[in-house]
Formats: sequence, structure tokens, C-alpha cells
Amino acid sequence: MSIDSTPDSRVVPALLARVGGDAALASAMASLFLEEYPRHLESVRAAVAARDSSAIADAAHALRGSVSNFTLAAPAQAAARLEQLGRAGDLAEAPAALRALEGEIAHLVPVLREVIS
Repeated sequence: MSIDSTPDSRVVPALLARVGGDAALASAMASLFLEEYPRHLESVRAAVAARDSSAIADAAHALRGSVSNFTLAAPAQAAARLEQLGRAGDLAEAPAALRALEGEIAHLVPVLREVIS
């Protein structure tokens, strides 16, 4: 399955295709993400604020895995970027990478709300 790069109306059909057309499963996945992403994102924020490279890598990895379920490249790539920075111990770019991740998540949330409705 291809991955969309923009959170638009193509995401819903792509997600449905990924789950074999099971709208209830797609909705459940979206609901779970919407329930859990704030905790994951807060873990990333705390790690960046603490300048803890290992915690940045771990928290970003967890968020990347979660967001990767939704067929969008940009949010997963933003999380992967933070993960890479953490693993490399390159904390200078972490705040900007966090802002990029926050922006991508902000675009994803309404799309997932659409999946639920």
C-alpha cells in the first residue's frame, strides 16, 4: 500500500484499504490513537525539554510506530527525525524537529476524527 504525504481525503480510503475495509477497525484504531497520542507527545516534549537524547529516541520511536498506522508519511517522518536526533545525541535541532512533529500531528488529528465519524 502506498503512503500519502498529505492528510486529506485520500487518507480515509487508504486506511480502510489497510484494514481490509473494516470501518469499525479503522475507527477503533483512530480512537485509540486519539486517546493515547497526547501522552506520547508529552513524553517527547518532556524528553526534549530535559535534553535527554535516549528518552527522545525512545519516545519518538513509540510515537512513530503509532502514527505509522495511518498511511501518512509526514507525521511518521517527523517522528523518525526526532528519533534519529536522539539516537545521534544531536539535541540542537530537537526543538525544531519537535515543532515539526507537533504540526504534523495537528494535521493528522482532524483526519482521524473524520475516520471516527
